[in-house]
Amino acid sequence: YKLNLTIVNDQVDQTFRFMHLDKDGAIRMDCSSECAMSGLLALRDKFDLAFANDPDYDRHGIVTPAGLMNPNHYLAVAINYLFQHRPQ
Repeated sequence: YKLNLTIVNDQVDQTFRFMHLDKDGAIRMDCSSECAMSGLLALRDKFDLAFANDPDYDRHGIVTPAGLMNPNHYLAVAINYLFQHRPQ
């Protein structure tokens, strides 16, 4: 697809020291949390879209120049798109 992709953090760290602390001071793998996603949010003006996921890939976060997108809103739009454009 000739996508211009950039990996912003290629470190593997089983202690998750790269994570920003959540509101309560805990490390939380919640991609819908602005605290947990603050590192990627700081880069939002450098990319059209930025994606992150938790370690077991069942949650995601999407950052745009406007900020952090609510994952549930994205899923609703994606499902609507699939229903509208999926062949019968």
